[in-house]
Amino acid sequence: MVGEKDTVKKALYECSHARVGGNRIYCDKGHVFSLKSNNSGLDVKRLARGDPLVLAVCQDCLDFDSMGPPIPEEERGWVRKKATKVTGRASHRRKKEVIDIERMA
Repeated sequence: MVGEKDTVKKALYECSHARVGGNRIYCDKGHVFSLKSNNSGLDVKRLARGDPLVLAVCQDCLDFDSMGPPIPEEERGWVRKKATKVTGRASHRRKKEVIDIERMA
C-alpha cells in the first residue's frame, strides 16, 4: 500500500493543458483552478515566483496529460527573493531580482 507521503502530486508545470494568457494561468480543457477569480484562472505571479502549483482539482483530473517528469524546484519561476549577505536568509522586505535567463541555460 502506498502511503500519502509516497504519492506523487500532479502540478500544472507538468500538464499539457495548462496555459498562460495575459496575466492568468488557465486550463484549456475548462477546469476551474480558482473560485476566487472571475475567470477561474490563477495569477501568473504564482508561476513567476516558482510556486508549487499543485492544485486539488488536478489530482483526480481525467484530462491531466503529463508532459514528462516534474520540473525541479530550482528551475521554476524567474523572480526570486534576494538573500542578505550577513545571514543568507531572504530579506523581510521581499526584495525581488530577475534571474538571468541565459545563466540558467
